[in-house]
Amino acid sequence: EQAYRAAVQHWQGESLPRLALANIALARGEQAVAERELREALRLDPDDVAARNNLAEVLRLIGCPESASREIAIAVRLAAGGPLAASIASTQRRIDASSGADGPGCPAD
Repeated sequence: EQAYRAAVQHWQGESLPRLALANIALARGEQAVAERELREALRLDPDDVAARNNLAEVLRLIGCPESASREIAIAVRLAAGGPLAASIASTQRRIDASSGADGPGCPAD
């Protein structure tokens, strides 16, 4: 984790260290931290398919299925049959299975 934090400082314009920190946070159950890191990764690189997919998963986990659906739709479009397409399809199936309205505290976007 320290190496990724150092990478964030050294390569401030790169999304990959943020994605790595988000994945560490998610593995620890720190969904708010993961969401923040993923949003920063996407600010740096809006076409980062892995970050978009993982943000959709985090949104699903925190009870924001509508927001998750919006994010995964973008990821599906960006992946367009690429190497992450199967993983994104799997995330999309989980999101589709948990459809419903966003709960309180979800992004208004």
